[in-house]
Amino acid sequence: MSFERTRSDLCADEVSLDYQALLTTAQTAYSLGLKSIYKCYQELAQPIRFEDIRGTWSCIQAHALEAECKRFSVVAETLYALTEGLTRHELKVVNKPEVKEERT
Repeated sequence: MSFERTRSDLCADEVSLDYQALLTTAQTAYSLGLKSIYKCYQELAQPIRFEDIRGTWSCIQAHALEAECKRFSVVAETLYALTEGLTRHELKVVNKPEVKEERT
């Protein structure tokens, strides 16, 4: 199965991945991650409302910001590896689950 927008390809027992599409996807995720972190930061920086005297809202926003930062670190590492991968001769895929054999 060939794809229309990338050079990726799925065959019976093989997959070809379009490196440029992976890189573009990582760049997009990086940009969206930065925007998401900034949005969380802006919400956290809002003055605490009187009704929220215990800081519940701030606590929830701080946890949201922490979660976004953790996700972003994966995106940033992946983008860096893909960018630097352009200068390497060999590509190795790791952390791929094993294919389970079909039972007939």
